[in-house]
Amino acid sequence: MSTEKLYQKFWNHYNPKIIAYKEKEKIESFSRSVCIIAAIGFLLLSGIHFFFTILSTLAFVGSFFFYYKLNMTREDIRKNENLLDNAHDLIHYADERERAKDYDSAIETWEELGQISEAARIRTLKAGMGAVKVAQSVVQGDQVTNTEIKDSVLNRSNVGGGSSKMQELEKLTEMKKEGLIDDDEFKQMKKEILGK
Repeated sequence: MSTEKLYQKFWNHYNPKIIAYKEKEKIESFSRSVCIIAAIGFLLLSGIHFFFTILSTLAFVGSFFFYYKLNMTREDIRKNENLLDNAHDLIHYADERERAKDYDSAIETWEELGQISEAARIRTLKAGMGAVKVAQSVVQGDQVTNTEIKDSVLNRSNVGGGSSKMQELEKLTEMKKEGLIDDDEFKQMKKEILGK
């Protein structure tokens, strides 16, 4: 997934939360104000009747409760706004670490962002890098051509690793008898062995 699409996903996830928290903040702020005003009003009326003193106390308790909830809501707003602000930079950082093949940092960043599927994708890449890849081709007897045999004999004849020219000529004669090479190839290879 591209970094811009991931950021859009974050925006779609966190922006409505921020808006909802801001609405909640307005309601809690209003509720706290109402509690404070009620507490003051009931405190003024407490001289008339004891019941108003109790209401005043309850209103003050309510105002502290809404003050606490208001602070928690504001903290949630700050936290989500910070996540949204940092998400863009963190997504680019994780992408950059992936391109640099620093898979551990990329995995850590994706997990910090809560993107477990991206972290899993990077783990799969990391595991694939450690795997040994073996490629081999099997040559069947029918696939060997006269040219390959000739090249093989010529390469050995040029190396000269301890075998005499006489031994090489004997091998060449056997190849001709077995039909692996024709007369023209035999003559060419014989010239190369003798150095003519």
